[in-house]
Amino acid sequence: MASAESSLPHLLRKLRIEAGLTQSELARQAGCSQSAVSMFEAGRRDALSREKLASIAERLGLDPSRLEIPGPEPAAGSVAGFCPVDECPSNVPFVVRGRLCFNPTIRRVRAEGRAFCPFCGELLETRCSNPECNAPAHRGSSVCPECGTAYVHSIRMREAPAEAQERWAANQRALRRELLSVSK
Repeated sequence: MASAESSLPHLLRKLRIEAGLTQSELARQAGCSQSAVSMFEAGRRDALSREKLASIAERLGLDPSRLEIPGPEPAAGSVAGFCPVDECPSNVPFVVRGRLCFNPTIRRVRAEGRAFCPFCGELLETRCSNPECNAPAHRGSSVCPECGTAYVHSIRMREAPAEAQERWAANQRALRRELLSVSK
């Protein structure tokens, strides 16, 4: 497996910084959002479409045809799946206005059969946990687009003070970085 230093997200970040561009400036030039550039640089390869990624590569002086740009969406027969476990490293915790939230890693899984989280082994969920909704999980979202229910919840940290939630989230993100660096 390629090291973090040789990965496409790391290369584009390095070239962006060398060009003296902020994420916002590069995003404006490529016609996408700053958050999409940020997520891609953080390793979320599905944050940018092939077209936007090719546009960014060109603006940074790279020939897009020579890069390993992620392919198109998987064929029919796949669904979005996510790990429901709050402590799983596949879910990135953060606190917004004193509320613990998660950005789950949404994976494409075969529609038939079951899939398991590669981090913790839990069975992946493919539908909203709200029994009144039960809509299919949506790629690129941390909440159900139908009812607004968060895909991942933390029962244990729900009543904790904001400072404790922040500490817990920071520790979980540090653990995630450590695990991801070991797996590269």
